[in-house]
Amino acid sequence: MLELRLKTPVVHMQRILAVSLFIFFIGTLAGCAAKAHRPCSEGGEPSREKTIRGTKQCLQVRDRNGKFVNDGDFVEWHPNGQRAGEGEYKMGAKHGKWTEWDERGKKISEKYFENGSPVNPPR
Repeated sequence: MLELRLKTPVVHMQRILAVSLFIFFIGTLAGCAAKAHRPCSEGGEPSREKTIRGTKQCLQVRDRNGKFVNDGDFVEWHPNGQRAGEGEYKMGAKHGKWTEWDERGKKISEKYFENGSPVNPPR
């Protein structure tokens, strides 16, 4: 009889945990679905003289007009695997420090932006 009493609260707690996890999972999915996003694949290219035909990693979200724009960290690699550039976008505009490297890994530029406009480096 004592054994039955000990199992019942454990089973009850397991059910509560399972329901809580289910609700959390559904809430997480709903939160992700609320903001349409996709990995960057087309467009959103940083302006530069030479187009890099390597791999990009970033996230795109829809702007007010429904167009996908880059938003968040942006990283790009040369075809040989060397990092080509990195920076951050805020709703399609460059923001913060942007760094570029050549195919051999040598830093070729470091620029700063605020909502898409070039600014002086911070001191």
